[in-house]
Amino acid sequence: MELTSSMLVLSLFVLVLVAEGGDVLFGGMHASRSHIGSMMPLALRLARDNHSVHFFESYTLLDPFPFPPSITSHLFKLPGDLVYSRQVLGLMWTRSYAPDVMSQLHTTGDNAFLDILDTHPQKFYGLMNATWDLHVVDELFGLASMGIALRHFEEKHTPYIIQSTTSTIQCYTWQMGLGRPVYHRPSMWFPNGDDLHFDPSLFWMRLRAAIRGVHAFVTSDFLPQKNAVFGMRAVGIEDFSFFRLWHLKSFNFVEDLATWVFPAAVSNEIKNVGRSCKKVKKLGAEFSEFVEDPNSKGTIFVAFGTNVLWEFAPEYIVDAFFDTLDRLSEYRVIFTYNGPKRNRTIPAHMKIVSWSPQLELLSHPKTKVYVTHGGLKSVKEAICTATPLVVFPLFAEQTYNAATVLKMGFARSLNKYTVDEKKLYDAIVDVLENPKYTVAVEKYSRMFTDLPMEALDEGAFFAKRAMRLKTRTPYFKIEGAKLSWAESLYVVFAVGLLVLWTVLSF
Repeated sequence: MELTSSMLVLSLFVLVLVAEGGDVLFGGMHASRSHIGSMMPLALRLARDNHSVHFFESYTLLDPFPFPPSITSHLFKLPGDLVYSRQVLGLMWTRSYAPDVMSQLHTTGDNAFLDILDTHPQKFYGLMNATWDLHVVDELFGLASMGIALRHFEEKHTPYIIQSTTSTIQCYTWQMGLGRPVYHRPSMWFPNGDDLHFDPSLFWMRLRAAIRGVHAFVTSDFLPQKNAVFGMRAVGIEDFSFFRLWHLKSFNFVEDLATWVFPAAVSNEIKNVGRSCKKVKKLGAEFSEFVEDPNSKGTIFVAFGTNVLWEFAPEYIVDAFFDTLDRLSEYRVIFTYNGPKRNRTIPAHMKIVSWSPQLELLSHPKTKVYVTHGGLKSVKEAICTATPLVVFPLFAEQTYNAATVLKMGFARSLNKYTVDEKKLYDAIVDVLENPKYTVAVEKYSRMFTDLPMEALDEGAFFAKRAMRLKTRTPYFKIEGAKLSWAESLYVVFAVGLLVLWTVLSF
């Protein structure tokens, strides 16, 4: 009887621990539904564990993110110029972005922070003065959420986690003491080209990656913490630095697809929570009836994401896509296109839509190839559904992603500056007809979720651990993480040798 009572008490104690939840505040990049979408799987997983999950989001013009009922949104709507914003998005078709854009986007995030303080002060300080058990901040341009997290860390001993929604962790690995060289992977700013290829055994490729890596380090670290800190100062953070931000965090949650082909040093603070696949809903009748035509050899799916505006695409690119897809009449083609209506007849094998259920279409057994811009979520969904790719990089780290999936062996890539009908047609047909692409993507699809513990469960576990330990470090810190960039790169030692050599030479 005593044993039964003890077991009952123990069971009740365990149930209380399981039911106990914390208040968690997520904060993404300003004006980016895409980044919030990358953070949502973890947010939903924490909500399942009875945590009260909130999202800090700010937008200038875009519609707010459609959060599910289990997530509480704190929306800060800011004024903006619709025409200008659309034109900026349109530049991705014709412009190649250099690392300088990192500094510019941090400044944009800082300006948004100041606008929030100016237009919604009461609402912002309501979040600032609230009690939170954990902050999860976007590594990229989320200055306002970083400011809240640092203030709470200092004043209320609230832990925070940095979530990497892109591949820019490479710009901050020295601050974690990882000792990664800047030339072991293609840079985020890998130049456009057909079938992007990075071979670290070639000196000129290592040199180019090193130059761009150092450039990105300067524009994503040094310049922003000098020129994009006015919002931080307005809320009382006078000594902001990215070195300090990364040093004080509890964990870094990442989505790293390159680790299989470009391995790199990691540590106990890095948790790859991105190796998870969403549950797929049944494809709706509008699309299933179209793709399941018995005379079709399969489906070609073309989709470039909501930020890609086809109205700004050069005529030669639009013609290349429509002319190529016209020729593939043995297949069913779904083209997600939000541009102006074309003065041409759309053949019966093509379906032009402004929106499509991307994951459901990729999961359909008839889908044979996915033509994409190469965003991280799109590449991840291709791996989850074992769908080979034709990548058409436009902006951000998409050339980096393209070089990664080409190295993995399940994709072709095309240059946006030189694409034509022949190149696009040949690339799609090659992926359709050569089984090596399907074999490769099926291999990585099996590996992707072959883990001893589901990635999101691991993320939820370590988030709970961070909440329990508060500002205590839940792992052994790497000693190298305590060094400045000058110390870790032996700059002082090198300068000392130079001075000594100069003195001795006289």
